[in-house]
Amino acid sequence: MYLNLHRVARKLKFTPLLVGLIIGAWAGLSQALYQPTILLNYAISMGGHPADILDWTINELLRTNLYVSRISVGTPVPTVLGLILGASIASTVHKERGPGAGRFSFEAARNGFLVAFFVMLLGGCPIMAATEAAYGNLVFALGLLGIIAGAVLATLYIKRKTAG
Repeated sequence: MYLNLHRVARKLKFTPLLVGLIIGAWAGLSQALYQPTILLNYAISMGGHPADILDWTINELLRTNLYVSRISVGTPVPTVLGLILGASIASTVHKERGPGAGRFSFEAARNGFLVAFFVMLLGGCPIMAATEAAYGNLVFALGLLGIIAGAVLATLYIKRKTAG
């Protein structure tokens, strides 16, 4: 069974467009089927979910009353833990674990921090921005356009820098 799934996965080419379409279709389908009462923009959050896990754990261990989002009051959403576990399994299966040939780049770390800072300045992750923009929030629509413009400009810069 595993080998057949592995063969099928090799034939599929997961492009950003395909993955985005799958996520969007799943979000629409889950909205239609389950009509969630939680905020839709909390579906995948790389800031909120880890904070909820940490705050929930501290609350349980020390009997404190730190803020935990409504969806995580009973049990926190383990999105980030699932991503780490999935990435670890995938990197082990594809023999990508261990030290690589690369080196630490201060420029890459700085740019990653700047992207994270400006995304949080926008108010959350790009998925949240896209959800809010789809519901008509003009501020998030402009922010999403800024994210897209930044990605295009960064791509053009990298292509120009590596070409010559």
